[in-house]
Amino acid sequence: MKFIRIDHIGIAVPNLEEAVKNYTTLLGKGSEHSEEVAEQQVKTAFFAIDDTNIELLQSTSPDGPIGKFIEKNGGRGGIHHICIQVKNIRSKVSSLSIKCPASGRTAKKWRSSIQNQPGAFCWS
Repeated sequence: MKFIRIDHIGIAVPNLEEAVKNYTTLLGKGSEHSEEVAEQQVKTAFFAIDDTNIELLQSTSPDGPIGKFIEKNGGRGGIHHICIQVKNIRSKVSSLSIKCPASGRTAKKWRSSIQNQPGAFCWS
């Protein structure tokens, strides 16, 4: 599999508005993109840093994946995922050849991710 770059680092946050203010101060610029993705029960904000991004994620439901992550983390946020861009993601997923490094499981969940980019998701 051809690794291209780290596309983004997803950071779960309990309060998106507060986190956006903090990252704006830290990085000296505002977020480039934000959206709510109802299917994933999440609101997001992206900050570009060179050719990668930081994605802040706030759950819109305690039962959503980010809500559960924050609950397991004692109410605190933290790094939720790292998105790695690869060549030919569709063929890799359709042939079920992507293995998750942390769990060794094969990625089987396919969907367009935020900003309509193709993605395969796996969990440890």
